[in-house]
Amino acid sequence: MTAYAGTLNQTQRMDTTAVIAVALTVVGWASAFPAIRAGLAAFQPLELGALRFAIAAVPAAIFLAVKRPALP
Repeated sequence: MTAYAGTLNQTQRMDTTAVIAVALTVVGWASAFPAIRAGLAAFQPLELGALRFAIAAVPAAIFLAVKRPALP
């Protein structure tokens, strides 16, 4: 019989990371619906869509600036 050392092995760590990633995805996805409802009170649908793409472009631009992938 082995004693529990109190540390997580690699598989348990990945499982914990996966659970946290899924939880954050669900919370982010679920919060989009109230945010869209609130946004439509202030913006037209086209403006809100453009704003969402502009917000999404910021982390994408940062990622591309840091990663510098080769052009095709």
